[in-house]
Amino acid sequence: MTRARWFGAAAVALGAVMSGSAVAASPDQPVATAGRQAALAASPAPTGRIVVPSSVHSASAGVTHPAAVLTGRPTRLHGTSAQLVLDFGRDVAGVVSLSFAGAADAGQQVGVAFSESVAYVGHNSDASNGSNSDPNGTDGYLTVPVRRHAAWTAPQAQLRGAFRYLTIFPLSGGWVDLDGVSVRFTAAPNLPRPNDWPNYFFSSDPLLNRIWYAGGYTLELGTIAHDQGRAMLVGSNGVADPRQYPLTSGWANNADLGGTGSLLTDGAKRDRAIWAGDFLIAFPADAASLHDMSSVRASLDAVYRAQAPGGAFPYEGPPATGPGVFADAYHLDALVATAQYLVDSADRHWLDAHWSQYLAGLRYAEGKTLPNGVFLVTGPLDWARSDQGGINLEANVLMHRSLITCVTLAGWQHENAIAQDCRQRAEKLKAEANRLLWDDAAGAYKDSPTGATRQVAPLYPQDGNALAVWFGMTQTSSQQDRLLRLLRQRWTEIGATTPEWNDWIHPFPGGMEVMARFAAREDDAALDLIRREWGYMLNSRLGTRSTFWEGYHPNGDPADYYDGGYPASYTSLAHGWATAPTAALTEFLLGASTTPDGYRVAPHPGGVRHVEGTLSTPRGQLAVAWDSDSHGFALTVKTAGVRGAGDVAIPLLGRHRRITINGALAWDGRTAEPIRGLSGASSDGEYVTFRGVTPGTWTFRWR
Repeated sequence: MTRARWFGAAAVALGAVMSGSAVAASPDQPVATAGRQAALAASPAPTGRIVVPSSVHSASAGVTHPAAVLTGRPTRLHGTSAQLVLDFGRDVAGVVSLSFAGAADAGQQVGVAFSESVAYVGHNSDASNGSNSDPNGTDGYLTVPVRRHAAWTAPQAQLRGAFRYLTIFPLSGGWVDLDGVSVRFTAAPNLPRPNDWPNYFFSSDPLLNRIWYAGGYTLELGTIAHDQGRAMLVGSNGVADPRQYPLTSGWANNADLGGTGSLLTDGAKRDRAIWAGDFLIAFPADAASLHDMSSVRASLDAVYRAQAPGGAFPYEGPPATGPGVFADAYHLDALVATAQYLVDSADRHWLDAHWSQYLAGLRYAEGKTLPNGVFLVTGPLDWARSDQGGINLEANVLMHRSLITCVTLAGWQHENAIAQDCRQRAEKLKAEANRLLWDDAAGAYKDSPTGATRQVAPLYPQDGNALAVWFGMTQTSSQQDRLLRLLRQRWTEIGATTPEWNDWIHPFPGGMEVMARFAAREDDAALDLIRREWGYMLNSRLGTRSTFWEGYHPNGDPADYYDGGYPASYTSLAHGWATAPTAALTEFLLGASTTPDGYRVAPHPGGVRHVEGTLSTPRGQLAVAWDSDSHGFALTVKTAGVRGAGDVAIPLLGRHRRITINGALAWDGRTAEPIRGLSGASSDGEYVTFRGVTPGTWTFRWR
């Protein structure tokens, strides 16, 4: 490919994208485009609602022709020592059905058990109801009566939220001939086909492609019908807390989460409930991939319906909502997530209907600020981190973000006085929190000015420090550089350790660090962390090869959660708070994001040679494709279906560049040249930003 033809690659990319075709490229040349169809090869989402196992994981003595059942022929299981383990090749969710070709007699029964990880394959399903009394969990197995030439389907309440492995074993001494196994896929009921997502992502890095889709699929599995939540017993205080009041045995996924349609929950196996803290990561990742705004809105509605009279949002939504169960960090997460939903959806009708509740929530938070403007945590529950309470870094960054986003929402509501008050409060909090919490000797923020209850030495947490960069509470670039350098020292080969969580590896604050590194333009480091941490989860033999985990030990084993209070089999391997790379790869690597005023395209190449994809925005769908190597950079943005104008920022990659737009000189290396359809341009030394880009197809190039 000549240089001239290469620079045309991004220009033709979107035509191929929209038509679904693919253009091949030689290995030593930049990829031209793979198109949507090639991108789908990285997706683990099934193509239809009936899913069958892909292989036999194992078969014991007593199992004859174990692979026959995969093609509809009989597999015989003989005797109580027989065991057949089928592998779906990915996490799936739904109602299992078995069919039988024959049996020794009418009294035959088989057991069926489920597991996300190969580590917990056996006659007991991995734990989903939360008991800490049995190391194997208490979910047990389903009992299936065998009827010749008849199918058995599990009761709807016993649908399994996430599993990769299905273990089938006789409970009686005779034989059975099994000739069919399938699952009716129940996740993401709003999608006509489970793999038919409105957005896509494709790059020249196959691992990043798989990670993007695995994040979206994790969210898909956690998107459930409103009446398929996890059932829990209720304690004497009226609270259904999954950590204190699990079902005594088995499981039931028939709890009503409220509302209608579907909701985005925290995890597919468990808790299948609404946690506002998860929204911080799950909402932007959903917008980037599934763009299922109705499910996102329904989850937010569940939190708003459970708001206390004084304005506090609950620690957890239904069915576990109860009196007195509140967490300051999660309350603030709900405020931040409200703004995120509104930017991604532009749902002004929702804002009008909930404005008074939003303000009540904001006033409740402001009521916990000290005279110096700093937030004081009195409700210390959080995402399982330790040492929350008092003047806490994470909570103060979230409060600052709540105030900053309030400025936008108040502006939409023409509440200028509220907007001005939020702006002033944010500035005051930022200055004072930096004074109290920045440790110049360490080069990072402390978790607390004096150390919290269990701290014997200053704690420099991953969550608060990463959030400070991501959400703009740092005051200088030197602060960003130094604290990110400290966080980098904690990396292992399989991820970044989290000091506020036993120094284990947690992808919730890990995702915050990914976003922080991209925001600080440490693109190579952000991609390195994604490949380490999320690449490990995706490729580990202990995982599902399709979804991201709740958390894990530094040795790579799924965590026994809450400091050992649960068996490791209880840990979710498909958890929405672990999906940050899906949002980050779209917003930063591809460069497409929705803004309060429209959209922005600003790629962060990070050494990747080709990226393309789409992003649904309230004003229409953006299509973006770019190519980069040592010879130049070419970006094409298709905005023909997008209402209004946006900004496009071109990375200079360390040099002054002459930039053309659709063949005409638009930037001479120092100043802008007039281009019809744009309102102007400026440079910060790292990017040239073209403003007011009107609908059309625009190709930006430098070389």
